[in-house]
Amino acid sequence: MRDTRVARIESEIIKVVSNVIAHELKDPGIAPMTSVTEVRVSRDVSFADIYISAYGSDTDVKKTMEALERSKGYIRSAIGREVKLRLTPEVRIHLDESIANGVRMNKVIMDTIRADEEKKRAEGNETSD
Repeated sequence: MRDTRVARIESEIIKVVSNVIAHELKDPGIAPMTSVTEVRVSRDVSFADIYISAYGSDTDVKKTMEALERSKGYIRSAIGREVKLRLTPEVRIHLDESIANGVRMNKVIMDTIRADEEKKRAEGNETSD
């Protein structure tokens, strides 16, 4: 079970980083539909793995991740300002593809359902002839 202190820190970091991305970073490379999906802080609070979801083309997502990598120092300083910790964790940015994978899986499911319905209709038409 996760330590409640670590869970509280993760929650606070999500708020801070979300605010920084939405309101403070002025990099045009960051896609407008960028959000923090999860933060995992190491037990000793020395590292913060920040998972980012960005909506857009592959190029837009790549530019967003590059811009956030360049902004890691600023993000870390914002965490240090807002979250009262003895040591500010080192920030590591990761792309969270779970939302994109969910959309892709939903499309596959919907295509399969549509194909099944068309097959049933075609079989129904053959038997009535």
